Amino acid sequence: MLREGPLQRCPSCGQVFKLVRLRNEFSPEMDYYMANLIPYAIDEMGEMDQVINMSILRMQKDSYEYTQFETPSNYVYNLVNPDEHDRLLTDPAYRLERSKKLEEKLYVYLYSLQEIEKEYAENFGPMIRFPMNKIDYETLIDVEKTIMKMDRLFRKVDKFNNRKYIDRENHERREKRMLDRANERWQSNYTFFYGGLTEEEQKYRDYFETDLENYPEDEEIESKLDENEIFARGDYNLDKYDFQELYTRQPEDDATSYLEKKAFKFKYRRAKDSTETYERRQTRMVQRQLERFDKEGVQDIVTQLGDAIQQGNEANRIYYERRYLDVLAKESVAQYQDYFETDGEEDFTVFDNIPDAERIAFLRVFENYATPAVEHKGFATIPKREWDTTGGLWANFYNSLKDYTTLVYPKAKELANVAQRSELDILTSQQLRDYGVYGGDKAFQPSERDQAFERRGAQRIESQERQE
Repeated sequence: MLREGPLQRCPSCGQVFKLVRLRNEFSPEMDYYMANLIPYAIDEMGEMDQVINMSILRMQKDSYEYTQFETPSNYVYNLVNPDEHDRLLTDPAYRLERSKKLEEKLYVYLYSLQEIEKEYAENFGPMIRFPMNKIDYETLIDVEKTIMKMDRLFRKVDKFNNRKYIDRENHERREKRMLDRANERWQSNYTFFYGGLTEEEQKYRDYFETDLENYPEDEEIESKLDENEIFARGDYNLDKYDFQELYTRQPEDDATSYLEKKAFKFKYRRAKDSTETYERRQTRMVQRQLERFDKEGVQDIVTQLGDAIQQGNEANRIYYERRYLDVLAKESVAQYQDYFETDGEEDFTVFDNIPDAERIAFLRVFENYATPAVEHKGFATIPKREWDTTGGLWANFYNSLKDYTTLVYPKAKELANVAQRSELDILTSQQLRDYGVYGGDKAFQPSERDQAFERRGAQRIESQERQE
């Protein structure tokens, strides 16, 4: 009466069951099974990858959204017979073994495609350039960076939520330290967080304080590592894309100006150049920027600007702000010239007497290497007034409100100005040399902090290799 099919696993509960195929007839037996086994509609079993949206078939009332039933064309399949299929569903060890073999086949498949592209480029020239809009190109890179950042944050949250299982021996001591510091911040002091720091993140730092000393976590450094990892794959090489304006159905040339195209190439220079070329040109560019900043006294300009903001002097603020922006606009163009200095195809005569309005394109992609790329996160505490036992509730409430207006608010405003100035702080070559970044022989020397991040980057690469 019924024909049994292969074993299946429910995607929701994981229960293993067998499908039955109902006969196309009207009988009491079929009525009995039809109550629990509802057959699929014939139109829901279709595969419509190449549907034209303007087709008259899309106007029918019983049509469905075809994108829900797409069949990807880049899957790697591992064919099994019915007996192996049943064992995969019931034997976890065997399922892991076959999954590992399938993953190895996937790596072989992807490596084969890369070798085919490489051999094709050697014999017949570069591959066809893909049409791409610059906005889509930048969005794809930003999405990859965001995904890697969110994965990192989710791992931190999961690590913090399962902290009592990670280090059982030291959990009680670490938990006590974290709670004591949190109680001190909220019960005995007014706490001012700056740089985007939150109480939850500070608890994470307090609990894993020892681990962070050996392997520091800095989101700015991590984002740089993510960017290098994305561009090192070669998927976003500028030579692979033909940048067009895709607002019409016909290919249109990129409508940006000549200087805007140069600024775009400079922004994504890491995707265009090899690792050796990028490091050589980047080192030369950074060294020359620091030399120019020392010569022009940019640190003094930033200091005067910070003093004017803190003192509320509007005239001085506008004056030094214009001077600082003018320096940055000139420096953004100088960075481009220093980086592509050895590129024989570059024509630098276009930068002669360039107006300020045209420098804005380079100012948008400017990165200040005189400021260390580290997080400016932290907190400061302002002690609370002790409870006056001689006074009543309203007397203490009045005194607390008075302290807030005369002491806490001005102090918090001062701390906000200091935090803002720390983000704009400019270091000289000597200060960077003392910090351990810029060596005396005009070479970058890694500090202990940088070495810790290098170890962290090496661990990331090693974990990826183990996964492969």
